[in-house]
Amino acid sequence: MPVNNVGYTTANSVTINEAGEYEINFSANVTSTNSATISLDVRDNGVAIDSAMITNTFSDGENRIYSGSVIRTLVAGDVIDMAITPIEVATGSINNAALSVKKLD
Repeated sequence: MPVNNVGYTTANSVTINEAGEYEINFSANVTSTNSATISLDVRDNGVAIDSAMITNTFSDGENRIYSGSVIRTLVAGDVIDMAITPIEVATGSINNAALSVKKLD
């Protein structure tokens, strides 16, 4: 996808250079080798975006795909990233995580 008016100053994040309405799409394929509750959050400046938080409870060895989309007003300097947080102790893997940020206006 073309990269315009964003930066990558921090690893695994997108820095917004131009204010506006943005569509944020996200996905991750998560496998837990034990029973656990795991949350995926898309964050704006380190704070979870309420409408872009997904929590799943896993059984042993279960695989789940997290995915979603949200439209949000962002300002120059906002840093968008994605975080996986285990609610209880979890072991497993994250495969094929993707985050895209597209300016709409």
